[in-house]
Amino acid sequence: MLLLSVLAVLAGEEMGVTSSGGPGRDYSDMQTRKKPKKKLTPLQQNRLLKISLLIVCGTLLWLLFAPGTGVFGLLKLRQETARLERQTEELIKSNEALRAEIDRLKNDPDYLERIAREKYGLLKKNEQMFDFSRPGSDDSSN
Repeated sequence: MLLLSVLAVLAGEEMGVTSSGGPGRDYSDMQTRKKPKKKLTPLQQNRLLKISLLIVCGTLLWLLFAPGTGVFGLLKLRQETARLERQTEELIKSNEALRAEIDRLKNDPDYLERIAREKYGLLKKNEQMFDFSRPGSDDSSN
């Protein structure tokens, strides 16, 4: 509606009133009688073209940069989705490895013994540990 009123003003015409106009006026004959349409002058055509281009450019800019719903927002959301899918795949692989480790700890006594000795320094009954490292030296420096 706004565009039509702008076009009418540019064309130099006023908005017409229908037959339901004000009291004391009879507009019923306006429906049968049509005004000849005036051609737009070059200045009016230029203004109309500029306004149309401005509206189209504004619409395109809104489609591109609208917060959250624009094209760039959509691309950002797609990148976030891809990152989250990669993270999910990594977590699934990690969970599978942990489940295999749990199963091995429950069912393989040799593996459990090796982990207990290496990680926690546990010993069997009647077993002694001798430490031949020099005092104050690091094992990683050898």
